[in-house]
Amino acid sequence: MNVRRFLRCLCASALLAVPACEDLSPLDYQSPQRDATTDSGEAEACRECITGDAGACRPAYDICAADVSCKSVVDCIVAGDCLRQLDLTQTSANLPECATTCIEQANTTINAIVAPAAQFFGCATDANKCRSVCFDE
Repeated sequence: MNVRRFLRCLCASALLAVPACEDLSPLDYQSPQRDATTDSGEAEACRECITGDAGACRPAYDICAADVSCKSVVDCIVAGDCLRQLDLTQTSANLPECATTCIEQANTTINAIVAPAAQFFGCATDANKCRSVCFDE
């Protein structure tokens, strides 16, 4: 009887020790295919201000880019010209669909990227940096 109990405990322990097969690591962002009708000059100006070598927000973007999840979300948001759809008077609980889609595609949550993205969003919304080219006001 004790041997049977021991084997059951051993089998149960072995099952608990087996790692789950679900991979929750963030996925690399794949930029959507664009054509002349979907890529406006405004979107390009915003991308240049944020990710361009001389972009006003490039240092803040680089901080975010050091975190794989943050980079994936921000690349998606910038590539999709999603910043223009953000309502700066709302909280992160009211993100536009494009932003929530980017977060889901990166397999992360807004809470997971708040710290690395804070400087980026601060810069992007700064009236002296990229706000005028990235947001409709």
